[in-house]
Amino acid sequence: INNTSHNNSIGFFINSTKIENIVIRNNIVWGSTSTIIFGTGVPSSKYTVDHNLSTVDPKFVNPAAGDFRLQNGSPAIDGGSSTNAPINDFSNKPRPQGNGYDIGAFEFQTP
Repeated sequence: INNTSHNNSIGFFINSTKIENIVIRNNIVWGSTSTIIFGTGVPSSKYTVDHNLSTVDPKFVNPAAGDFRLQNGSPAIDGGSSTNAPINDFSNKPRPQGNGYDIGAFEFQTP
């Protein structure tokens, strides 16, 4: 929940038929060859995938320099779910800021 994956070959890969209650929520997977992959035989009744961002540019501040904070106007702002979301973001800022929880590791901070 609330992770950021950038320029990896795969964002998330689940390949066990013995999984229980896997939740992939509020994550950004950007610049990766594949986003979320489930192996053969992984039971769909055992996982939840929602409120993730992988098909549109999340508008990171400066990903080349490792700055994955969100720019103003990012589609990740207020697009997440509060369900099981951490109370603080990756930089220990409280969630939510604004009208809702953001997708990804960083909650948008108004400059």
